[in-house]
Amino acid sequence: MERNIFFTSDTHFGHDKDFIVQRRGFTAIEEMNEALVENWNRVVQPEDTVYHLGDVFMVDNVNADYVRQLHGRIHLIRGNHDSEGKIALLKTLPNIESVSMAEQFEYGKWHFFLCHYPALTCDTSLTPENINKGLHSRTMCLYGHTHQSKPFFYTDLPYIYNVGVDAHNCTPVSIEEIASDIRSQQEILQRKYKQ
Repeated sequence: MERNIFFTSDTHFGHDKDFIVQRRGFTAIEEMNEALVENWNRVVQPEDTVYHLGDVFMVDNVNADYVRQLHGRIHLIRGNHDSEGKIALLKTLPNIESVSMAEQFEYGKWHFFLCHYPALTCDTSLTPENINKGLHSRTMCLYGHTHQSKPFFYTDLPYIYNVGVDAHNCTPVSIEEIASDIRSQQEILQRKYKQ
């Protein structure tokens, strides 16, 4: 059976700060935690692959139990809140396949750099020649960390894509949706700077 591939970041299970819970439209931490699990398991099947780009949960066994409930084979890219203690606990969970600081990922002819933080990984100059290059000739960054509500970095370039839950209705995003969003953003950029 072919596995689907999803990406997400910054679930922050159990994080009681208003900028996490209230900005996401929840009134309580438990409500947020349960919605994150429900949304995740609605789109991700047990055999699917998920890349979680960091900041999974606040340390305690209750929050680890939420992570344990998530479908899929999870590859974790460490975030700034993912301390050694949290990583040690996460590694004991049966659905965590690997933990790393960053990874490279290929989708067809496309190349991605997976990191918790947004990073420039290709030429982003707004010259007609550069804008009209094919997407397969670039390495694009998938990231989290910023808690922004839109999928593209603040410059709206199609090469730096936010997979964080705050930009995707508290739900993991599929590689197909990411590719579609990037293609659409590239077309917008090409129309905007057409000469």
